[in-house]
Amino acid sequence: MKYLLFIPVLLIVGIARANQVSRKHPLKKLQKRLLVIDHLCSDDNFYYFNHSHEQNTKHADKTSRAISKQIESIRSLFHQVPDSAPIRDHLSQFLRQWATEKIAASLLSKDGRFISDKNLLLGFFPYRKKRQWKTVFPIFKP
Repeated sequence: MKYLLFIPVLLIVGIARANQVSRKHPLKKLQKRLLVIDHLCSDDNFYYFNHSHEQNTKHADKTSRAISKQIESIRSLFHQVPDSAPIRDHLSQFLRQWATEKIAASLLSKDGRFISDKNLLLGFFPYRKKRQWKTVFPIFKP
């Protein structure tokens, strides 16, 4: 019974800490948006190979609209990126170059220009592999 007050207080402190960290580091928000874009266009080549041109066009339009929403949120974060950050010049060029129609055309033509520009921006962030669970019994590794 005495711990019932402790749990909500701990939850509120955790949420406040998460908001404080995200305000301090706008580049983390930027990285999250870029990872969402990476996830949106990760399996497109497999999709385009197995479907007709009309289905590919519909899929490219849908994907480019979802990507453009993420790009708009990146535009709103752009003013928070410090001037000394090395990603700032590449990010401004990326935001100027890619509109929704250009993204759809690049995805349909399979030229890879949009994907390579996105990967260039992701290259500025360190890759952190998520920790996997470790077995309790190391003898019985799968």
